[in-house]
Amino acid sequence: MCADSGFLHQLASWVCRMLDETDRRILARLAVDGRETWANMARALGLSESKVARRAQRLFDSGCARVVAVPDPLRCEFGTPVLVHLRCVPGHARAVADRLAERPDTRLVVLLAGSFDVLAELISTDRDHLMRVIHEDFRELEGALEASVESVLRTFKVGFDWARGLLGHDALTPRSRPRAAHQGPCPELSAVDLNLIAALSKDGRLSYAALAQRLGITESLATRRLRHLVDCGYLTFSPLIDPALLGYEIEAFLRMRVDLRKVDAIARRLCRETSVRYVSATAGASDLVCEAVLRDNAALSDFLTGTIANLDGVRSLETTVELGSVKRAYRPRPVRAHADNAPGTGEG
Repeated sequence: MCADSGFLHQLASWVCRMLDETDRRILARLAVDGRETWANMARALGLSESKVARRAQRLFDSGCARVVAVPDPLRCEFGTPVLVHLRCVPGHARAVADRLAERPDTRLVVLLAGSFDVLAELISTDRDHLMRVIHEDFRELEGALEASVESVLRTFKVGFDWARGLLGHDALTPRSRPRAAHQGPCPELSAVDLNLIAALSKDGRLSYAALAQRLGITESLATRRLRHLVDCGYLTFSPLIDPALLGYEIEAFLRMRVDLRKVDAIARRLCRETSVRYVSATAGASDLVCEAVLRDNAALSDFLTGTIANLDGVRSLETTVELGSVKRAYRPRPVRAHADNAPGTGEG
């Protein structure tokens, strides 16, 4: 890491330590609906629109928050998501994670505590690409001892309603309410659709007017096509916010072997849990993978012994706890850039 990068991470850490209650309320709303307008957020929080916009911009500038569009690679036909769990030489996990995060084909890289040390999600464009990664690239990955590879067959949920409990159901905007996974085929992506995805993948809060100007189309077309992308499941908006900033200290991945006749039912039951951020059906060492965001170890225990234990058809379970995100939504992330949850005194 260069000196400038280290300084920026230290600065971000300091700013995150200074968060006050207003900052956290804004973060909570962004976590649930990353495209909520400042006007709507201001009304919900009882603040002026200018204050909300100013505070939010400070959170964006500090690195405490960012909103990006995340396309579903399967539905968009960009490639197949592949989950790779790695065991590493003791003391080498962070170096392995950093190397994986440098790859343009990795969308997610996290450090784990459990039977594996690192999880990477890469988007494989075809079988030859995956073969090169597994049998050539990983062989040269210094510090990696063993890899377990699973292909994602279907994504049931990529959701960000884990912070909903901080707001209350009535505080949600229509766009942020949980929706069922889209069923059936959708029309192929147009050139306009692809350009929208590219622009929003860099800044998920671009307004319809800004999108129209950037793409050289009308605002009504930008609005209509973006709604189509979201409604058809091509696109979700990912708030890149460390849940620990809002008091959610545990992020965990669960790999399950299940009765194959009940994959769909189990996945849909998990999708109804607000604490569940991600659910997919997989081929490999597991049949289902899910990611949960929880307040603490007690909440994780309740989730495992309550929700998971009562799912009919689960045959085995492996749980790993995330120690930190090195990369999410293709974006490098400072590992645990936050510090404590002590409120600051920042005004403005």
